[in-house]
Amino acid sequence: MATPTAAAFSITAADPVIAAPTGTQYIHIVGIMFDNNETAVTNYTKVTIQDGSGGTQLYGGSTSSAFLPGKGGFFDLQMSYDHPYWDLSADTALYITPSSSRRVSGTVWYYVDSTAVRAVDHEPFQLTASGSIITAVASETIKVVAMSVHNNDLVDDTVFHLLDGSGGTDLYGGATGAFYLLNNGGVRQLGMSYDTPYFELTTNTALYGVPTSGAQVGGTVWYIQS
Repeated sequence: MATPTAAAFSITAADPVIAAPTGTQYIHIVGIMFDNNETAVTNYTKVTIQDGSGGTQLYGGSTSSAFLPGKGGFFDLQMSYDHPYWDLSADTALYITPSSSRRVSGTVWYYVDSTAVRAVDHEPFQLTASGSIITAVASETIKVVAMSVHNNDLVDDTVFHLLDGSGGTDLYGGATGAFYLLNNGGVRQLGMSYDTPYFELTTNTALYGVPTSGAQVGGTVWYIQS
């Protein structure tokens, strides 16, 4: 197996951290790590990850991105060569953009080939109340194989529940406790586990997320649905 290419970067504005290939080739992201290099705790940043300049946002939503507190906030998805986190569009660069001109540094690991899509789907999301993250499909079962979620609220901590359907069984914790995300960038990340999913839902059932206290939570879930 070939070693993935590593693209190191240190940026304060929108940047094509991996240049676009040519000839109907696709970038496959197999690992990514970056840090907020600001030394003041108050200098948080929201970092967008996009399929091309101004393209589809790969993490979170229009107002909810990878939220990094100042003084060492980080984003870290561990290496997953066989099952990439993201398959970009043909001949398209990977763009990363920190807000407020903050200094963000890191590395992306990737490879390029002529295969458009690999085996894992991903669904970016942002929620301030109970909502569907992955839609149910008749006779199919959702299996969660990776996840990253940030608390984008500056004030409120939140307990974030993952549910097997609207009002269904808690997949982590229980009715009174689940993923506890601190305000100002609290994060929980589960690296790729394709062969042994973290959560397997009931057939015909959607995956729901529920943040408490009205905090804005955003991230991405990677899954297999079959």
